Amino acid sequence: MSVMLYSSLAWQSPRQPGTGEGSGVDRWQRLRGVILACALILASLSPVTAQRPAACACGPAEPAAPIPPNYVIKGVPLVGQWWNLSCEFAATAAATGYYGAPVSQQTLLNEIGYDPNPHRGFRGRITGPWGGTQDYGVYAEPIAETLRGYGFAGSYVFYGDEDLLRGAVADGHPVVAWVTGTWRASVRYVQTYDGERYSLIPYEHAVTVYAYDEEGVWVMDPTYPAKYEVDWETFRFAWSQFDGMALVVAR
Repeated sequence: MSVMLYSSLAWQSPRQPGTGEGSGVDRWQRLRGVILACALILASLSPVTAQRPAACACGPAEPAAPIPPNYVIKGVPLVGQWWNLSCEFAATAAATGYYGAPVSQQTLLNEIGYDPNPHRGFRGRITGPWGGTQDYGVYAEPIAETLRGYGFAGSYVFYGDEDLLRGAVADGHPVVAWVTGTWRASVRYVQTYDGERYSLIPYEHAVTVYAYDEEGVWVMDPTYPAKYEVDWETFRFAWSQFDGMALVVAR
């Protein structure tokens, strides 16, 4: 595992992501404007990922255009967690803050509320200890639904596709990704509430992806807060624990 951590106040990377604000940006911009197709219908997914609810603002089935080999979204702010378990809300606040219209962690909590099923609301106490499954967190779907009411109608959820991750970032959209906070394997518990099955993974965490290249991705981690690089192998593994759950934050 390779994770490079930098200061949350003055980030000085020995290897800056990409080669400027969006390497290959001119070519990419000429290819933008292709309408994204919405084709991820949850009922047709595998039994493991089908545990998420059918009401999902899903993203494109495939990237709309060739993806540049590296890209950097500059200007994504550092946002720390207001509460012990508010990493998802903090990562989302950073993504919305990039657009100059931050949706606060308190607003997200007030709008989403609580529910035993994290696909429906925040599970457990937001001030509880990290690493368990009783005091836990929230998944992407209720956050996407809330963002649509705050000027981010283009936001959508997708699962497990690196090309969609790269494509969203290259299109200038920060991506909130669900990973294990240890960047290692975890166990999976399946529970049922109100007739819906869902998975719980200890050490659930969320980060904001804002850059990538051939070696890895750069994330804003709200724990510290800090920006750092994670190599692709490590990121893929931690991300796969949540079936590649991701929220693209877009206007």
